[in-house]
Amino acid sequence: MNYYQQNSPANDSGLVPPRIEKHPPRGLQRSVGLFLQWQLVYVLTVMVVDAESAKTGSQHLNYQPDFSENKVYTFNYESVLLSGLPEKGLARAGIRIKSKVEISGIGPKLCLIRIHSIEAAEYNGVWPTSSFSRSLKLTQVLTGQLSTPIKFEYSSGHVGNLMAPDSVSDDGLNIYRGILNVLELSLKKMQHSYSLQEAGIGGICNTTYAIQENKRANLVYVTKSKDLNSCEEKVEMATGSAYTHPCQTCQQRNKNSRATATYNYKIKYTRNEAVITQADVEEIHQFAPFNEITGGNAILEARQKLALTDVQKQMAEVPPKEFQNRGSLQYQFGSELLQLPVHLFRIKNVESQIEESLQDLVETTSEQLPSDAPAKALKLMHLFRAANEENYESVWKQFSNRPAYRRYILDIIPAVASHRALRFLRHKMERQELTNWEAAQTVLVALHSSTPTQDVMEEAMLLHGFAGEALSKSNTEEISLALKALGNVGHPASIKHIKKFLPGYAAGASDLPLKVHATAVMALKNIGMKDPKMVQAITLEIFLNHKIHPRVRMLAAVVLLETKPSLPILMTLADAVLKEPSMQVASFIYSHLRALGRSTAPDLQVMASACRMAIRVLSPKFDRSGYQFSKVFRFSMFKEILMSGLAAKYLVLNNAGSLFPTMAMSQLRTHFLGRVADPLEVGITVEGLQEMFAKGYSPDGDWETNYDFKEILKTLSDWKAFSSDKPFASGYLKMFGQELFFGGLDKNAIQNALQAWYGPDEKIPSIRRIISSLQSGVGRQWTKALLSSEIRHIVPTCTGFPMETSFFYSSITKVAGNVQAQITPSPKSDFRLTELLTANIRLRSKMSLSMAKEMTFVMGINTHIIQAGLEAHTKMNAHVPVNVVATAHMKEKNIKIEIPPCKDETNIIAVRSKTFAVTRNIGDLAASKMTPVLLPEAVPDIMKMSFDSDSTSGETDNIRDRQSAEDISAGNSFSFGHSSSRKEPFFQSMCSNASTFGVQVCIEKKSVHAAFIKNVPLYYLVGEHALRMSFKPVYTEAPIEKIQVTIQAGDQAPTKMVRLVTFEDPEAQESSSKEAIKRVKKILDDTDNQVKDIRKNRLVL
Repeated sequence: MNYYQQNSPANDSGLVPPRIEKHPPRGLQRSVGLFLQWQLVYVLTVMVVDAESAKTGSQHLNYQPDFSENKVYTFNYESVLLSGLPEKGLARAGIRIKSKVEISGIGPKLCLIRIHSIEAAEYNGVWPTSSFSRSLKLTQVLTGQLSTPIKFEYSSGHVGNLMAPDSVSDDGLNIYRGILNVLELSLKKMQHSYSLQEAGIGGICNTTYAIQENKRANLVYVTKSKDLNSCEEKVEMATGSAYTHPCQTCQQRNKNSRATATYNYKIKYTRNEAVITQADVEEIHQFAPFNEITGGNAILEARQKLALTDVQKQMAEVPPKEFQNRGSLQYQFGSELLQLPVHLFRIKNVESQIEESLQDLVETTSEQLPSDAPAKALKLMHLFRAANEENYESVWKQFSNRPAYRRYILDIIPAVASHRALRFLRHKMERQELTNWEAAQTVLVALHSSTPTQDVMEEAMLLHGFAGEALSKSNTEEISLALKALGNVGHPASIKHIKKFLPGYAAGASDLPLKVHATAVMALKNIGMKDPKMVQAITLEIFLNHKIHPRVRMLAAVVLLETKPSLPILMTLADAVLKEPSMQVASFIYSHLRALGRSTAPDLQVMASACRMAIRVLSPKFDRSGYQFSKVFRFSMFKEILMSGLAAKYLVLNNAGSLFPTMAMSQLRTHFLGRVADPLEVGITVEGLQEMFAKGYSPDGDWETNYDFKEILKTLSDWKAFSSDKPFASGYLKMFGQELFFGGLDKNAIQNALQAWYGPDEKIPSIRRIISSLQSGVGRQWTKALLSSEIRHIVPTCTGFPMETSFFYSSITKVAGNVQAQITPSPKSDFRLTELLTANIRLRSKMSLSMAKEMTFVMGINTHIIQAGLEAHTKMNAHVPVNVVATAHMKEKNIKIEIPPCKDETNIIAVRSKTFAVTRNIGDLAASKMTPVLLPEAVPDIMKMSFDSDSTSGETDNIRDRQSAEDISAGNSFSFGHSSSRKEPFFQSMCSNASTFGVQVCIEKKSVHAAFIKNVPLYYLVGEHALRMSFKPVYTEAPIEKIQVTIQAGDQAPTKMVRLVTFEDPEAQESSSKEAIKRVKKILDDTDNQVKDIRKNRLVL
């Protein structure tokens, strides 16, 4: 081997230099030439091989981040969350957490993560000039939550299962997930840009990657963007919207909620490993209650920073605890629903706290209702949600015999909305501890409020079982009740039960009463939202069957059109109308299609176009049909800037030749936040009355039938002779698609009312007993607490904290009064009601109606540890006092009503709305802070403004758009040059003076809002608003002792006049009085003559 071979080391590629032969000295020159040639070949060869090696080797370099065994990686970690409006100069609220994060490789694809050196701070002030304030108590709480490390699987940039001891709470584990979410990466070789579905804390979402490499520094820069609205398995929780349905078209045109996240990584790689040295995350959640472009929006910003500071080669200490599998990287919901965003307090002894809160609520509302009464009721509900059935039973045993406490317990427990509450109420019903009225209202509210979990559905299925059992009976009332229950549930599985009572679908269904057929058809309405195709097939078949009663066919068409059928179905409907033998049905369908064709709602635009096409094939004669035919009237409006709308529909179903409609329905529909709701629907049927006046049913009967008014009165007075079992009239009430109340007036109801009026049936409370109670004096008090709305939407953020957008509407209503009667002569034991017609009655009554309502909107972080975000509170208080003394001399037909004058200012209605930036933490509740979004430093305080309404009434006339960047940078974020008047609060006060009665009614309005920053609808709501209506006394020269109104009937009526008594010449007063009496007598005489003339004529309708 020659020298070069012996002493030249192999190069990095393993290439050995070519062999060089020895030459004799005489050829030295030639040898040197050959040497140089071979050396050049060697150098070129090495360069080529090195280039190829570098190219090939780069494909095998490890870009996938990982953590090596027996190494500890230390990071600085920081997470920030801020909620507020995007503009500067407005208050925001949020938190910041700084800590050290240690990640250790403890096995193949297994790591340990430990968090320590935690420092927590809160932000509550004007953005961006305020600063974070360190919170020692919050730091201590978080340190306790995160003191135990957890294990996690990690391989090639992907996080697997998490393992933690049971002592680690769900909230603490989610904070760990927020950190591990940063480590989730899906890097592909030889691709610089690509998109995929990637798992993360918020679900499996669309993710786009962009990769750049710095080979000299062995660095890879990665940017990934996530669309958090486009996820296959989106992690979210929504409650309170069960009785609304989505408007898909609205959501396509406008997104009320949007979220996106951007991740920037710097990865250092070597041949053996790759490590994330720095990661920055920015996530933005946007909520727009109106149009997202022109309506304004609120935002929540979440940011994370992770920076590698040290790597040590050492073995990590694993705590000697049992680690349980606690799921994947995806956020796990825990106690979020139990924690209301408007309250934060420690629960130590829940039963004792329930008792204290219940007693506080009863005592607070014993007199007038304070403005914080609804908040106290929400706190009590919060405690009941944290309690178990044993606590329920204990509280019930202690307070169920005390009426005021009992009412609140039965109002609050249904709003708990859990299977425990349902089971508690069911047990009370089985033990007959609840009255029928208590059972009806509590179970109904509980079912409607509950989130449909498996436990809740088990309790709710008892209702379905009852309905199925009732349907097997022959009792018409029980069948109707069961069908209404199935209609409320709206489950497609109920169709097989309902079909048994639809004409044409079951052998015996045609023999059932018309009422059952109509109820069965209407029970399909809610089912049509979940299974429109099946309901369309059933209702279309019913409509096309001319053998079925016209009213049932018209109701089937109503249900069919609620399912938004396609153009072919609508054309089939129109073609059927052309061949329709009943003008009532034809007119009804034509007017319904025409009304829908004029709709402006986004979700009905396709159907409206199809309806207009269907209308073109129908005969114009339907346009000329009169109001005696069945019709549909519809009004609708939709505002794009608000992405909200309102529609009202009125349906009249008539019979040919009828005096009045057989059935009438009225429905209200709203569009808001991308959802559709039917808040109110009322219907009335007068089939029984129609039969009393019927002259025979004919589909083509003539409306121009004469009715004698005397005959009508005679028929009504002979109600006992009515042989049918049908009620004279019946009605129902629906709220949000749920039938809450229904009833009818039949012969039995009238008979019972007459028995109560005249006696002697002791099964019914007699009027005699009521009169006896009134003579002794009756005092009553009734209160009702109601959580009318609880709509919540919760999604995780990248930090592991949940973001909640929620709306609460709670109210307490109270009616209190004392009534005492004096009757002369005093009734005897054999008293009959007719004796009151000759008695003198003096009735003293002092009553009051009070209402306290609160609506709260929240957007921000909500856990049982910390709350930080925006809160908009609207409170309404109403108090209507009634103090009246009435004296009735029945024999003289004289009634006197005395009302005391207004002596003090009395607020009748007060409404106040204000938006705050709020921070609360469980470690230091005393440090809770609520900062107005519009601070007094930025806008003059509304309470300090002059009451000169003339100078401020036009403050909203010309609102500018946004302030310029120069104004913001100059430190005056609300500067519009010389247009400072536009940001002044609006104040208006007006009074209507009634000096005759010594009182004036005054209305005051005050408002300051953020619309001068940005002229959009949302900013008009942000700020402070107040409205007050009050009665104020008016100064009069002579004091008013009382206000007396006298009502005189009979022959003495002309002798009584209502006039203002003034001190004038007595002779002039007497002359004036005589003239006035003469004029009144003349008017009454003329009226008598006119009445006599009318009686001579026969009134014909």
